[in-house]
Amino acid sequence: MTYHKDFVYLGARFNLDIVENLEPKPGISPSPAHLAQVVTTMRSTGAKVIVVQPYQNRKTAETVARQTSGTVVDLSQQPGAVPNTDTYFALMDNVVKTLAKALQEAK
Repeated sequence: MTYHKDFVYLGARFNLDIVENLEPKPGISPSPAHLAQVVTTMRSTGAKVIVVQPYQNRKTAETVARQTSGTVVDLSQQPGAVPNTDTYFALMDNVVKTLAKALQEAK
């Protein structure tokens, strides 16, 4: 699960199934009906991880996570946005390690 369709290539590269997005369209906040659909999808698929970037609405993601026993994970796609990620390679290393840890803990 992602907040927005911004991790499509990461999902494809690592064969991760992104089952839904909290934001239905870029820049459009999710409606209560859409969030209810997201909760249903997470429960039916067993998805447990919601990926958000630092500038996205973590409160919405946390609300969905509480309703689904999920976990919210902060990932950035910008080098330097997170400590020790000044290069692209350091950033990707951080993304992979952070996501792998969250997926392992979600089992």
